[in-house]
Amino acid sequence: MRATGSHDIIFHDTFVPEEALLYKHRPKEVNRFLADGRVYSLEIPAVYLGVAGAARDYAIDFAKNTYSYSLENTIAHASHVQQKIGEIEVLYQTARRTLYSIAAQVEQNPAIKDQLSEDVSIAKYVICNNAIDIVTKAIPSCWGTKSV
Repeated sequence: MRATGSHDIIFHDTFVPEEALLYKHRPKEVNRFLADGRVYSLEIPAVYLGVAGAARDYAIDFAKNTYSYSLENTIAHASHVQQKIGEIEVLYQTARRTLYSIAAQVEQNPAIKDQLSEDVSIAKYVICNNAIDIVTKAIPSCWGTKSV
Protein backbone atom coordinates (compact mmCIF):
# COMPACT_ATOMS: atom_id res chain seq x y z
CA MET A 1 0.00 0.00 0.00
CA ARG A 2 3.06 2.27 0.18
CA ALA A 3 2.98 5.27 -2.13
CA THR A 4 -0.36 4.28 -3.67
CA GLY A 5 -2.37 7.22 -2.44
CA SER A 6 -4.84 4.69 -1.08
CA HIS A 7 -5.21 6.76 2.05
CA ASP A 8 -7.65 8.93 0.08
CA ILE A 9 -11.34 8.09 0.22
CA ILE A 10 -13.77 9.92 -2.01
CA PHE A 11 -17.48 9.74 -1.28
CA HIS A 12 -19.98 10.95 -3.88
CA ASP A 13 -23.47 12.14 -3.00
CA THR A 14 -22.76 11.79 0.72
CA PHE A 15 -24.18 14.22 3.26
CA VAL A 16 -21.75 15.72 5.75
CA PRO A 17 -22.82 18.59 8.00
CA GLU A 18 -20.98 21.82 7.18
CA GLU A 19 -19.43 22.06 10.67
CA ALA A 20 -17.85 18.59 10.26
CA LEU A 21 -15.98 19.44 7.04
CA LEU A 22 -12.20 19.77 7.20
CA TYR A 23 -12.01 21.05 3.67
CA LYS A 24 -14.42 21.72 0.83
CA HIS A 25 -12.99 20.79 -2.57
CA ARG A 26 -12.59 23.69 -4.94
CA PRO A 27 -11.03 22.91 -8.33
CA LYS A 28 -7.67 24.59 -9.06
CA GLU A 29 -7.20 25.47 -5.40
CA VAL A 30 -4.23 24.17 -3.45
CA ASN A 31 -5.46 21.57 -0.98
CA ARG A 32 -3.17 20.75 1.93
CA PHE A 33 -5.02 17.47 2.47
CA LEU A 34 -3.96 16.02 -0.88
CA ALA A 35 -0.72 14.03 -0.78
CA ASP A 36 0.46 14.80 -4.29
CA GLY A 37 4.14 15.43 -3.75
CA ARG A 38 3.84 18.79 -2.10
CA VAL A 39 5.47 19.46 1.25
CA TYR A 40 2.22 18.91 3.13
CA SER A 41 2.34 15.25 2.25
CA LEU A 42 5.28 14.78 4.64
CA GLU A 43 2.72 14.29 7.40
CA ILE A 44 2.37 10.59 6.56
CA PRO A 45 6.12 9.81 6.58
CA ALA A 46 6.33 11.72 9.87
CA VAL A 47 3.82 9.28 11.35
CA TYR A 48 5.82 6.33 9.97
CA LEU A 49 8.93 7.82 11.56
CA GLY A 50 7.13 8.16 14.90
CA VAL A 51 6.17 4.48 14.81
CA ALA A 52 9.73 3.53 13.85
CA GLY A 53 11.08 5.63 16.72
CA ALA A 54 8.84 3.81 19.17
CA ALA A 55 10.01 0.44 17.78
CA ARG A 56 13.63 1.59 18.08
CA ASP A 57 13.13 2.66 21.69
CA TYR A 58 11.41 -0.63 22.50
CA ALA A 59 14.22 -2.68 20.94
CA ILE A 60 16.89 -0.79 22.86
CA ASP A 61 14.97 -1.13 26.12
CA PHE A 62 14.37 -4.83 25.46
CA ALA A 63 18.08 -5.43 24.79
CA LYS A 64 19.13 -3.54 27.93
CA ASN A 65 16.67 -5.36 30.17
CA THR A 66 16.67 -8.94 28.86
CA TYR A 67 19.13 -11.20 30.64
CA SER A 68 20.94 -14.03 28.84
CA TYR A 69 22.39 -16.81 30.97
CA SER A 70 24.82 -17.78 28.20
CA LEU A 71 26.22 -14.24 28.14
CA GLU A 72 25.87 -13.83 31.90
CA ASN A 73 24.66 -10.36 31.05
CA THR A 74 21.89 -8.62 29.11
CA ILE A 75 21.53 -9.34 25.41
CA ALA A 76 22.65 -5.76 24.73
CA HIS A 77 26.17 -7.15 25.13
CA ALA A 78 25.78 -9.63 22.25
CA SER A 79 27.61 -8.41 19.15
CA HIS A 80 24.81 -9.36 16.75
CA VAL A 81 22.28 -7.42 18.87
CA GLN A 82 24.60 -4.41 18.92
CA GLN A 83 24.88 -4.65 15.15
CA LYS A 84 21.06 -4.71 14.73
CA ILE A 85 20.68 -1.73 17.04
CA GLY A 86 23.42 0.09 15.09
CA GLU A 87 21.63 -0.63 11.81
CA ILE A 88 18.38 0.62 13.31
CA GLU A 89 20.07 3.81 14.50
CA VAL A 90 21.57 4.54 11.07
CA LEU A 91 18.20 4.05 9.37
CA TYR A 92 16.40 6.15 11.99
CA GLN A 93 18.85 9.05 11.93
CA THR A 94 18.92 9.06 8.12
CA ALA A 95 15.11 9.21 7.93
CA ARG A 96 14.87 11.78 10.71
CA ARG A 97 17.48 14.09 9.20
CA THR A 98 15.87 13.77 5.77
CA LEU A 99 12.46 14.77 7.17
CA TYR A 100 13.81 17.68 9.21
CA SER A 101 15.97 18.91 6.34
CA ILE A 102 13.01 19.26 3.98
CA ALA A 103 10.86 20.82 6.71
CA ALA A 104 13.63 23.33 7.54
CA GLN A 105 13.98 24.32 3.88
CA VAL A 106 10.28 25.15 3.73
CA GLU A 107 10.23 26.98 7.05
CA GLN A 108 13.26 29.09 6.15
CA ASN A 109 12.02 29.90 2.66
CA PRO A 110 8.30 29.19 2.11
CA ALA A 111 8.45 30.60 -1.42
CA ILE A 112 10.41 27.56 -2.65
CA LYS A 113 8.01 24.87 -1.40
CA ASP A 114 6.57 24.27 -4.86
CA GLN A 115 10.12 23.71 -6.18
CA LEU A 116 10.68 20.90 -3.67
CA SER A 117 8.24 18.41 -5.16
CA GLU A 118 10.96 15.98 -6.29
CA ASP A 119 12.83 16.33 -2.99
CA VAL A 120 9.62 15.63 -1.09
CA SER A 121 8.96 12.49 -3.12
CA ILE A 122 12.48 11.21 -2.45
CA ALA A 123 12.16 12.07 1.24
CA LYS A 124 8.86 10.19 1.48
CA TYR A 125 10.44 7.15 -0.14
CA VAL A 126 13.50 7.18 2.14
CA ILE A 127 11.55 7.85 5.34
CA CYS A 128 8.81 5.27 4.76
CA ASN A 129 11.17 2.52 3.62
CA ASN A 130 13.60 3.19 6.46
CA ALA A 131 10.72 3.14 8.94
CA ILE A 132 9.55 -0.24 7.65
CA ASP A 133 13.11 -1.61 7.88
CA ILE A 134 13.49 -0.24 11.42
CA VAL A 135 10.32 -1.91 12.65
CA THR A 136 11.35 -5.19 11.02
CA LYS A 137 14.84 -5.07 12.56
CA ALA A 138 13.44 -4.06 15.96
CA ILE A 139 11.54 -7.33 16.39
CA PRO A 140 13.66 -9.21 18.96
CA SER A 141 12.63 -12.61 17.61
CA CYS A 142 14.55 -11.71 14.43
CA TRP A 143 17.77 -11.29 16.40
CA GLY A 144 18.36 -15.00 16.85
CA THR A 145 18.75 -14.49 20.59
CA LYS A 146 17.15 -16.76 23.10
CA SER A 147 16.69 -15.23 26.51
CA VAL A 148 15.09 -16.27 29.76
